Amino acid sequence: MHTRLVRHTTLLFVAALLVVAGGALMPLSTAASRPPTRLVTPSHTAAKVLPAASSSRSVAMMPVRPITAGNRAAGPRASASFDCSQVTFLPAIECQALVALYDSTDGPAWTNNQGWLSSNTIWYGALPPLNGHVFMLGLSSNQLSGTIPSQLANLSYLTELDLDSNQLSGGNPVGLNTLTQLKDLELFNNQLTGPIPPNLDSIASLREIGLDRNRLSGTIPYLGNLSNLTDLSLFSNQLTGPIPPELGSLTSLEDLFLADNQLTGTIPSQLGSLANLVDLELNGNRLTGPIPPELGNLTRLWYLDLSGNKLAGPMPLSLENLHGLYSFYFDSTVCEPDDAAFEAWFSGITNTSSATLCPVKVDLPLVIR
Repeated sequence: MHTRLVRHTTLLFVAALLVVAGGALMPLSTAASRPPTRLVTPSHTAAKVLPAASSSRSVAMMPVRPITAGNRAAGPRASASFDCSQVTFLPAIECQALVALYDSTDGPAWTNNQGWLSSNTIWYGALPPLNGHVFMLGLSSNQLSGTIPSQLANLSYLTELDLDSNQLSGGNPVGLNTLTQLKDLELFNNQLTGPIPPNLDSIASLREIGLDRNRLSGTIPYLGNLSNLTDLSLFSNQLTGPIPPELGSLTSLEDLFLADNQLTGTIPSQLGSLANLVDLELNGNRLTGPIPPELGNLTRLWYLDLSGNKLAGPMPLSLENLHGLYSFYFDSTVCEPDDAAFEAWFSGITNTSSATLCPVKVDLPLVIR
């Protein structure tokens, strides 16, 4: 389900092969892991636990030099005096994009700015492979503050952009859709505002989108072309409007986190087409109507949270098909059908909200007076 740890272990090996000026290898270490995205709301007294076979989404574990007191002692100079023509391991346009990021996010105050604005060593968090292009930019939890510059769109070989858990503000950078090789977009846990970047659906290679825990507004844009997307995390923003039915075409999706927004309308029946979905969190919105019976098609589903909405009516009997469901949360306005088989299925779920039986309808005989 979650492949980030395996992927970044491979990247550690690749980074170890990078040779800087003088033939010395750069020492490597790993960054702290990303906090889990599982939400624990006041209505959930039990902590949400991941199954033993899976792991929480974790931050890109970037190959970096160990953070020491000497990392800033070198005193990276102001970019106004830095000439990218001096850098031999990067194209000038990519160097300029990195310098723009350094300038706009207060680079001298970063937790680790090892090597930045130097002409003879790899810059911390920016990994150029052997062909000399930045393919991975990871500055998570590094005290970046300010805005993301549009020049990052010039890093055309970038496959991973991890700037999460900083103090980034302003809108999302324009031109991200030009990064046609991008696989992971992780900007979560910042203070970004405005809409979700447009035209992300044109990046067919995307596997993970992490924009959660920001201040994004507007509606969820069209993302229906992202057939490789496994993780869509937009929770804890200020998104409005309906859940796009087109999300049902993301057949590789395993995790869909839309909780704690202001989404309205009904739950699209098309979500029942997400055959690989393991975790569906729609809690803390303003959704109405019944639970669609099509959710019973999600036979791999392990976690389902629909609480904190305005859903009502009986649970569909088709939910009995969710044999691996471990946690199921809902509001008191949703009732349990009076069905023996359904009751047996429901009682086997480890973590659930309390359910009441749906009232039995009694058909009274027609009396003609």
